[in-house]
Amino acid sequence: QMMRGFYVRQQSYWPKSEMAATALPDAREREILEPLRGQIPDEVFTQVYRAPQTDGSGRIRDKQLQALRLLAEAGWTPRNNRLVNAAGEPLEFTFLDGQGGFDRMLLPYKRTLAQIGITLNLRRIDSAQYINLLNARDYDMIVTSFPRSGDPIVSPGRELYSLYGSQSATQVGSSNSMVLANPAVDRLIDGLVQANSRDEMVHYARALDRVLQWGQYMIPNYYSKGTPTVFQNRFGRPAIAPIYDEGLNTWWEVSPKALTTRQMSALRGTVEAH
Repeated sequence: QMMRGFYVRQQSYWPKSEMAATALPDAREREILEPLRGQIPDEVFTQVYRAPQTDGSGRIRDKQLQALRLLAEAGWTPRNNRLVNAAGEPLEFTFLDGQGGFDRMLLPYKRTLAQIGITLNLRRIDSAQYINLLNARDYDMIVTSFPRSGDPIVSPGRELYSLYGSQSATQVGSSNSMVLANPAVDRLIDGLVQANSRDEMVHYARALDRVLQWGQYMIPNYYSKGTPTVFQNRFGRPAIAPIYDEGLNTWWEVSPKALTTRQMSALRGTVEAH
């Protein structure tokens, strides 16, 4: 709604790829995951992860009631229009913004949380402060981009240790912004890195995707459907485009000047690449 349909809601850590866990685990994945039962969420075995959806109207009372039920189970109760714990401390956290431009998304989020007694503070700082706090892991919530968001790493490997490995959780300069230290995740990364075939690597990647999804370590954001591009209507393009690239080096000129849509339609399929 807020992005006017230009972006897709993130569902997987490997969107748009064969490594995304979009169905229940197959036999090989179950073999990989079964030794981890009890260490990973039970939903990994029985449910396909889907990020919560609304109708885009901003009226999400059903989701707020669900949140209140979960928070009550965790010991948070309402008092004077705020949620507090057993010690009377209010539920409050800060979003650290070192980039800017998120207000139009964060302010509705702040309002929605306030309606159920949660305080979200927005703190905007300069890039130097942001990097220092990021390296010190001194933040409650941030927005971060994974290197494969929308354009996945086709063959993931040892970089996953920096992204999700326990050793990198408090390591300065690592990409483990979730400060994730989970032995089950480490084991799945080990299996992926040591895989002897692509098929085995893909199965470990899907298993890892499931565990990360159901771990609820992040609020999935969005990625672009492609690369927004404006170009003159005078180029021929292959019928099948590259999946993760514009493929400009595969385009060819069909006219020295821009054509109308009708003129281009008349030429399409008759002009050979040169």
